[in-house]
Amino acid sequence: HSNDSLRLASNELLALTLDSSQNAIFAGTVTSSGDLTVNTSNDASVFVNTTNANGAHIRLQNSGTTKTYLGQASGISGSLGNANDFAIRSAEDIVFSTNNNNTPNVKIDSSGKVGIKTSSPIGTLDVYDGTFCLTKPSGDASSRNWRFVPDNAAAGNLGLQVSTASGGTTFSNIVEINSSGNVGIGE
Repeated sequence: HSNDSLRLASNELLALTLDSSQNAIFAGTVTSSGDLTVNTSNDASVFVNTTNANGAHIRLQNSGTTKTYLGQASGISGSLGNANDFAIRSAEDIVFSTNNNNTPNVKIDSSGKVGIKTSSPIGTLDVYDGTFCLTKPSGDASSRNWRFVPDNAAAGNLGLQVSTASGGTTFSNIVEINSSGNVGIGE
């Protein structure tokens, strides 16, 4: 029959459905959102376990060619790390996005450059946010926050302020280079 599905049950509960499009649907649901759907109330619904000393990993392919690896580092490649290390390896870029956003929050391009809030990093680390902060842990006796910000970024001026704060968020400029190239220290 053209529209039938195969259903397997255990203890009178639906465990697996293979629908008419050959999508495998596990654990009770009868509709699929892809080729494999897992519907469960467990907090850990998928386990990949291996007895191989290198560990387990998942390979994602496009037309039979592996493009992305996700899993334990030595299982992907012994040079990435050991079986206790988590690794992501990609044929090109690695992109992180949050808040259901279609633009990357962080991108590691194929040359190893890291872009934060930019998809085209121009340096080893490119932070496209107007402010870059380095913060030591609270409770550290020498706790200081360092902030690097463009000079009057809202007005489009080029320059740099290097500021510091002792354990708080009120910053004092220690060095400022304005758009004319003038340098102020302790202003």
